[in-house]
Amino acid sequence: MNRGFTIAIVGAGNLGHALIENFDFASNGLRLVAAFDSNPDLIGRDLSNIPVYDSAIIPEWFKENPTDIVVLTVPKRIAKEMAKTLADCGVRGIWNFTNIELELDDPNVRIENIHFSDSLLTLGYFLNERSNEKESSES
Repeated sequence: MNRGFTIAIVGAGNLGHALIENFDFASNGLRLVAAFDSNPDLIGRDLSNIPVYDSAIIPEWFKENPTDIVVLTVPKRIAKEMAKTLADCGVRGIWNFTNIELELDDPNVRIENIHFSDSLLTLGYFLNERSNEKESSES
């Protein structure tokens, strides 16, 4: 990516915080501009120089600060509603870590659903295959 997309994180708890601290958005052509959460202990803090705002101001903030992509790390019970809110605010891409499959009827919004369990199951499959190959070669 060389366009320099703007990105925000909605859900600055454990996973959102870990992504802010450890994922190099800049080297991937992304400019991380803000994070949002409903936890009063996080609101108003800076995480690696990224301000954490109250999620209650999302509609107003995104309308004043157009943002291309959102990393969504909210609880799954509010994920669909939040995705719709973000789409209504003009967000065009959602990197969804909420552990539910999100879909929107908006053709202008692309959602990339991330499932940690898929990666873990894939890893287990390959370890099992390698173990089976080793057993076959020993017999």
